[in-house]
Amino acid sequence: MLHVKGFKRVEILIVTVILVALFTILTSGFSNTLHTQRLNQGIEAVAAAFTKARGRTLSSGDASGTGQQFGIHIDQSSSPHRIQVFSTNTYAVGLVTDTFEFPLGVTISACSFPTGSCPGLVNFAFERLTGNVVNHATTNTIWTSSGTITIQSNVLATSTTITILPTGSIKTR
Repeated sequence: MLHVKGFKRVEILIVTVILVALFTILTSGFSNTLHTQRLNQGIEAVAAAFTKARGRTLSSGDASGTGQQFGIHIDQSSSPHRIQVFSTNTYAVGLVTDTFEFPLGVTISACSFPTGSCPGLVNFAFERLTGNVVNHATTNTIWTSSGTITIQSNVLATSTTITILPTGSIKTR
């Protein structure tokens, strides 16, 4: 009987289909991991901005006991979205000390504060000596309720809500 060496077309086709299926499964898992990591980076950007602004407010001071306030400006008009730390209690572009940008595909989908909601009035500062959150205007009214920022992955359609407590601390859920 005559034996032909090599692979039949059907065998090659089956192996090709299996390889394509494996490749698809692996790349979709990698993509989800990448976008989850980007969402986590967005959450870390919010935490870093709040920690920096509140920490600088609490640590600034001089012999007379007076010091500088720092605040937060949430910018949804830029691409990518970003959170900026500014010096003094009223936002102005020239007073920005740090900028935390969100990764590609991650946005601020919603926010709600005692002083307003996004997009709109989204500037606030931290009170000297206590670190409590205060209205961004010169009134310096202390927040009596919590605010929230929702960070969303536009690719995965998942989101995380960050709560800003009146004390200036933050927590995620």
